[in-house]
Amino acid sequence: MSSWIQKAQDLTAHNTPYVIATLWSIDGASPDEAGHRVIFTADNHFGQFNSSHRLDNIASHCRALLTGQTFDTLREYSLGDVAGVANGSYRVVYTLWREPADWIPTAIRHLLNEEPFVLSHTIDPHNAHTGSQIEVRTQGGDTSDIAVTTNHMLRQPDATAGTHLLESTTSQTLMTRITEERKTIAVVGTSAVATQLVKQLQLLPVDITWLNDLVQSAETGTLKTVALHEVELDTLRSGAQVVVATGNHDLDIRFCRLALGNRHLSYVGCLGSAKKAKIIKERLLEEGIATELVQALHIPIGLPSIIGKQPAIVAASIVGQLLSDRHKSG
Repeated sequence: MSSWIQKAQDLTAHNTPYVIATLWSIDGASPDEAGHRVIFTADNHFGQFNSSHRLDNIASHCRALLTGQTFDTLREYSLGDVAGVANGSYRVVYTLWREPADWIPTAIRHLLNEEPFVLSHTIDPHNAHTGSQIEVRTQGGDTSDIAVTTNHMLRQPDATAGTHLLESTTSQTLMTRITEERKTIAVVGTSAVATQLVKQLQLLPVDITWLNDLVQSAETGTLKTVALHEVELDTLRSGAQVVVATGNHDLDIRFCRLALGNRHLSYVGCLGSAKKAKIIKERLLEEGIATELVQALHIPIGLPSIIGKQPAIVAASIVGQLLSDRHKSG
């Protein structure tokens, strides 16, 4: 499910105030795209921007909104200088929620039914103190600009078709197509490769579940950390990908068996050499795992075209294979 919408629902259920920071527009070069959203609470954030400086700026303003130190809901920031030349600017819209939002249950229902929809977000660009209006829109017969744009965006064959900004003299409406396109990747273990893999995956638009035995369960940004004994492989959303990299043969076999038992996963891979692959596959077959499932296990893991044994290089090879597999699986 589109993770920031689910997180908004969870926070509402726990009566936790939060701010949705929406990257409204960008004038210049930026790794983030207009329409990207991150949720902030008083002590945490859910989602990520591809710039730590941007994240810090936005987090600071969200905290000020939550504590009543400011009421500004629209701010413009500099993208910084490149070789002494101004690189442009970006605008962020802040939406503070202390009460349940009517549009969230509707959005959740469409996502659960795998029905794409458009989220329309309207503001007054001339008044930084006014609120904003968010609505869930589906195809309809209205002839307004918003309805026509909604119909056009939902008819696009590309399920990830992005955003469109409608402007008038009194308002701006950011239209964002929402689909169930965001993927989950689960990493099992705390080996050097697993640690590097989690670091690299945090740079991508994916949700990460990290099962490890070194830290307590926690959630921050796009990363959810779960104790190794709190097995969550059977609760991963459909289409999730799993990488087993514990560095321990018995644990690897255990988690490969658990992952292969979840028929809704799109990919199961295990870190190991060709020799280890033979041992693990033989053990899984001996334990009664179906031959077709064992054959579907990716081991050795990673792209063979990327050569190197350093953990960061191996992790990059795995990321490449995960992205390639995700593209092939649609």
